[in-house]
Order: sequence, then C-alpha cells, then structure tokens
Amino acid sequence: MTLRQYWRIVSLDFPIIFFIKVPFFLIVAGWRLHKQEPFKNIAKYSFSATLISMKHAYTRLLHKTAQYITIHLFLTLASMPILVAWGLPLSRLSLFGNLFFSPVLFLFLLLSSAVFFFEVMHVPHGFIAWLLEKLTFLWKWILPLHGSDTLYGFSKPPLWLLFTLAITPFVLIAHPRMRSSKYRIIGLAVLLILSMMIIQSASRQQSACSKIPCYGGELTLLYQDDKTVLIDPGYIGRRISAPSWVAYTLTPELIAKTGRLTIDHLITLKPGIMTFEAIRTLGETISIRNFYAPYMYGELTGPLRVAWGKLYGVLQQQETKLHRIYEEQPLELVEGTITLSMSSHGKKTYREITYPHVHIRGFIDDEPVNL
Repeated sequence: MTLRQYWRIVSLDFPIIFFIKVPFFLIVAGWRLHKQEPFKNIAKYSFSATLISMKHAYTRLLHKTAQYITIHLFLTLASMPILVAWGLPLSRLSLFGNLFFSPVLFLFLLLSSAVFFFEVMHVPHGFIAWLLEKLTFLWKWILPLHGSDTLYGFSKPPLWLLFTLAITPFVLIAHPRMRSSKYRIIGLAVLLILSMMIIQSASRQQSACSKIPCYGGELTLLYQDDKTVLIDPGYIGRRISAPSWVAYTLTPELIAKTGRLTIDHLITLKPGIMTFEAIRTLGETISIRNFYAPYMYGELTGPLRVAWGKLYGVLQQQETKLHRIYEEQPLELVEGTITLSMSSHGKKTYREITYPHVHIRGFIDDEPVNL
C-alpha cells in the first residue's frame, strides 16, 4: 500500500472513528463497568471509607479524653492530702486548667530553653525572646480571670487520715478489676467524692481564739460559727518581706485553721506601707468582707499613697466594706457570738500622718478574750 492510498483511507475513516465509533465504545465500556460490582460501588465505598475514618478519629479522641480524665483524677487524689496538709486551696477549674496549662507550659519551657542555649552560643534570638515575653504577658493576663471564688479549702484533719487517703488511689489503680478506662474513671471519681466528704467531716475543730506568730508578735484569729475575725496589732508590716510571709505562711495557716477562703472582719491597728502591701497580697487569695483601720489624719504622699491606692483598689474590687476608727468615737463589732469593742486613746505618728491609738476588748459567748 502506497502512502497516498494509506492517507486516503485514514482521511475517509477518521470522521467515522472519532464521531461514531469512539463514543459508541465509551458508552458500551461505561455500561459494562457499571454492571461490575467493584465499579458500581465506588461512590458507596468512598462514603463508607469516610465514615470509618471519622469513627476511628472519634474513637481515638474518646480514648485520649479518657486517659486525660483518669490521669487528672489520679493526680488530684494523690496530691489533695498534701495540699490540705500544707493549707493550700484547691480549684474547681483544675480539670480544664490542666488541659490548657500543659501546652502553655510546654511552649514556655521550649522558648526559655531556646533563649538560654542561643544566648550561650551567641546566636541572635530577638524574635524568640519577643515570643517568650508575649506568652508570659498573655498568661499573666489570663490568671486573674478565674477569680478567688473558684478556690476552696479544707481545715487540716489528722495526719494519719491524710496519709491513708494519699495511698488509696495507688491501691485502687493496682486492683485487677480496674484495667479498663471506664472502671478507673468511675472508681476514681467516687473515691474523690468520698475523700472530700471524709476530710470535711474529719476536720479538727479549732479553738475559738488562736494566735499566729508574726515577726516577734502575734496575730489574733477568732473563729466561731463559721465566722472569721483576724486582728493585726501592727506586727504584719514590720519587715519588707511582709507580702511573701502573707502569701506563703499566713494564707495557708488561715485555710488550715478555718477551711475557708474568707475573712469576715480584718482589723489592723497600725497603718503603714508594708502593712498595706501585705493586706493587698492577702486580698488576692482571701476574700475580705469588712476591713477596719484607724483613720489617717494628714495627706498621704509618696510610697504610702501608692500602697494605700493599690490596697483600696483590691478592696473595691472585692466590694469590701471599709470601716474607719476615728478618735474618741468607739466602734463596736458584733458577729454572731463574737463581740469586739474598739476605742482610741491618744494618737500615734507614722511618716506624715497621725492616727488614733486603738485598744480592743473582745468577748466570745460573753466570755472575755485575751487580745
């Protein structure tokens, strides 16, 4: 066959092949493939695969959530007796707080480690330091949002009971029937509720009047009928470390003795810079309902004005009632079975101000109390 004859056949058959035979072949082939089971169920198989993938993802999510809840309940049970023994409060938001705090803690450790090693190796790290600063600022902004009303405390029960409650979750987890996550969560949750009820019922009843050593003196704590009165004769502001002492000594002591994060009446008899700083620190954790202080005659200036302004802001935020003790105007406090009579005798001077010299007489159930 010559090239000319071949070209004639192709030129005549091309329209027939392209417009008739090829579409007919595609239609027939598609119809046959549609009749075959694997190709007929392609769409159905793809949808089923998506559902199976979503089901697997949902199962993994449930498994991870169960693991997290189990670990959280176990750590709460193991650490709660230690926190109660130290007089530290517990948080109702700990379940969610740990979930959000862990990633932030990981990022903080990662960025701070990177800054440290880059500094040692003399590698520029300005952007990483900026990220670390912004992360720290963000966390400090988030922390005050929870409020002190999410915290709760327990008064200190006997140590043998706390030790028993601390080892109970280990025994529960080691039990052969506690292999599945469902049984572990149920068992730990029930144990947590029972532990709280036991600690609450077994808390030791503190004496109505107790003393708290403070910088060579003593603060007086009156606790009767779930009412708390704290009296500072002027020792709390003796040293510059007063805010730290309040945060790490006084606050745990108050929680361990009363099991409450509320002071119904706080009385201070000597105003001062460190006194105001210490009370402001106390107000960041403990709710103060009534605050009593001698009236300050004169103009507050300098650090004293700044310290009083910060304390006043905290008291306003808590909606604390401010009571001033004036000269020659006795003030009486009656709270349940507690009665206090405050009267001034003369004046005292601190920096540029003067204030009344206040004496207090107290009675509990009509019995005099040594203040």
